Amino acid sequence: MSKSDYIRESLKKSRSLNHHVIYVGDFSHFEERDTNAAYENGAIYIINVQDNAMDMADDIVHEIAHARGKIL
Repeated sequence: MSKSDYIRESLKKSRSLNHHVIYVGDFSHFEERDTNAAYENGAIYIINVQDNAMDMADDIVHEIAHARGKIL
């Protein structure tokens, strides 16, 4: 499965989620928490420096899972 298909399929399953946006960048809370992705206040935050595109896809899917857990 391609990386875009991987993300697309994961997002299809999460249509009922309350997140409205995915931010990509270098945010201070990544360094403070020693992480590269987070789900906060209905938004997904992903660090812009990744090993490869599949790494970013994995982070997005992982944060979607957190979002699902918080609203179910």
